[in-house]
Amino acid sequence: MSDHMPFGGMPATPLPTRSSPGNGDGDSDPNAWIAPLASTAVTGITGFFAVIVGMMSPMVCDSCSSAEADRFGALFLGYFCGLLVPVALLLASWILPWRRKHAANRIALAALAPCSVVALVVLYYMLISSVKG
Repeated sequence: MSDHMPFGGMPATPLPTRSSPGNGDGDSDPNAWIAPLASTAVTGITGFFAVIVGMMSPMVCDSCSSAEADRFGALFLGYFCGLLVPVALLLASWILPWRRKHAANRIALAALAPCSVVALVVLYYMLISSVKG
């Protein structure tokens, strides 16, 4: 037997690869579900409190004039439409292909979802003071 032919004379061949040679970015990511799941839990909790805060906010405008009530109504509608942003971010983090090359994007989208809820609540309360002149 020769040294360059292992196992009974069969030539050694490289194993087939699933992706292009390199760092394995195209490989499946077995931990791809962790960031979206954690973000879903945190965003769900913060989103629940954001809805409760939003539903209690009409008490601010109990003694508003008609013009102030119209401004508050537009702000109130904008607030609840703004809650679609974290939902879209969560969906994008779940739908992104579960490959290693998308891991950074998936983590960024998942992290932005609860941050956008907090930013929306802060912005809402900054703007709600401008309703009552």
